[in-house]
Amino acid sequence: MAGQGLDELIKSTEGAEDIPRQILLSLLLRHRARQRIANDQASEANADLERAVSLLESLVSQVEFSTPLKLMVQRRLGGTYTMLKMEEKALEVYDQVVQVRPNDIVILNNMAYILADNLNRPDDALKYIERALNHRSHDHNLMDTYGFVLLKKGEINRAIKEFEKSMNIQPTSTASYHLGLAFKKAEDYQGALKALREAEKLLEKNLAGREKEMAMVKDLIEEVEKELEKE
Repeated sequence: MAGQGLDELIKSTEGAEDIPRQILLSLLLRHRARQRIANDQASEANADLERAVSLLESLVSQVEFSTPLKLMVQRRLGGTYTMLKMEEKALEVYDQVVQVRPNDIVILNNMAYILADNLNRPDDALKYIERALNHRSHDHNLMDTYGFVLLKKGEINRAIKEFEKSMNIQPTSTASYHLGLAFKKAEDYQGALKALREAEKLLEKNLAGREKEMAMVKDLIEEVEKELEKE
């Protein structure tokens, strides 16, 4: 979606009073925020996200309790809070969702990742990702998150196994990057370099908007190559 066309869509949707168009406006603002983040326009991105939060918070209060529509809006609100680095607020909203849908795989996964990554609370994260895996044990995204939680807990070998299982089911740049990170922590620099090169290759297939992810991969490759030079 081109930037100018997106701006026009947002303008045409602003001021809408019906719920579907308000939801659409919040999604468009989030989409533009991602574009602006990719272009290092942090203040403009935050302004869009704050507008989206305001819309979604209002919608949560308008929509009838525990309906599918309300749960969808709460999901979007939690994700927007996360983008604004308001992790505790995101967890509050997600907790409201799992009170109604205790086996919501996406929300459980989100909660686990926020706790492990953003808040550095992997022990608290573990119960959510294990609950999710109990209901969908062969989901590659859940395996990746489980591996990440284990990695944050310092259980490197178990983490490596989960990342490899995830990659065997569905190779992704995220799981491959995590695998490279785990191999680096295990001081297996050849394994790390192989995994990171795979992450680089996967990102190159669909790089638009993911330049910062690529920069992280390249930075870690550089670190690993320096370690290999010492051997």
